[in-house]
Amino acid sequence: LPVIAAAYGGVADIVADGISGILVSPGQQMSVAAGEALVLLAHDRSLADRLSRGGRLRAETLLNWDAWADHVVDRIRWAVDTRHA
Repeated sequence: LPVIAAAYGGVADIVADGISGILVSPGQQMSVAAGEALVLLAHDRSLADRLSRGGRLRAETLLNWDAWADHVVDRIRWAVDTRHA
């Protein structure tokens, strides 16, 4: 399902606005903005389907332990290379 969330903290790192969900600006009244997003998704099934597929693809490729481990290894390599440069 597509996600509707506040763009606050680390949420924007997980939910890609317009790709895997709809992010609502923290400055907006959350209940009103979330309601507007729900109405949009209810009336635009193709958008809801696209966001659902985007969320699934994002989870499968970025939000998993293999991707996390690859990122950690890259950061360690960078730190080692920087230290000895």
